[in-house]
Amino acid sequence: MKAFVLILFCFSLVGCSSVATVPRSMQNSQKLYLESPNTENSLFPSDSEVLSDADIARVLDAKLNLPNQIRIGLLNLGHQSTYKFYYASPSPQAAISLGLSDALKKSPRVFDASYLPTFLIPQKRTIGYLREAAARYQADLLLIYTTDCQQYNKFKFFESDQSRVYCTSESAVLDVRTGIVPFTSTALQSYSAVQSKDDMTFGETIRHAEQKAIEAAVIENANNLVHFLAGN
Repeated sequence: MKAFVLILFCFSLVGCSSVATVPRSMQNSQKLYLESPNTENSLFPSDSEVLSDADIARVLDAKLNLPNQIRIGLLNLGHQSTYKFYYASPSPQAAISLGLSDALKKSPRVFDASYLPTFLIPQKRTIGYLREAAARYQADLLLIYTTDCQQYNKFKFFESDQSRVYCTSESAVLDVRTGIVPFTSTALQSYSAVQSKDDMTFGETIRHAEQKAIEAAVIENANNLVHFLAGN
């Protein structure tokens, strides 16, 4: 019991938080792109079986050149939930699509943010196939994200049951032109819900709580991306 209380206390300390890529400062950018790249050989020769030292140096020294007006393709790679009947409800992608798009369009550089059509999504979700799908959609960037939720329920005899859900969303941006990933962000959000008379079951209450936490986490990552674009 003490361990369980400690876990909940830790969650209350964490609260709603995120960790995201920070735009490179102008001073560091000038130093990186104006000086000669380091061409020393790798200390791990076996690494060259994937990329040669020259290729790695070229990738690290590449400068991200985004157009003034950007189209962002959105791709939800999946959702994990501890509630086994979750998938009987509308998908998280359908419910948060408007909020995510609106959050990204807060950037004056983003003229469009919309989901990649399902028929373009490849079965092999490797970087190469994802780039090809995004290129067909003429998206400059592809925002890829996943969500994972855990819930804690409190059942009461004389009051309505309660549920608290913690959802984590991981996101990464793929630059379609170069294939590099210049931005990542991970956000944690929580949401508490009490079963109402409009909920047919307690499972519906849990789904509502999950949906709110998912939306908040995904939009927080979107806001971090808007900040990143302002510095590039």
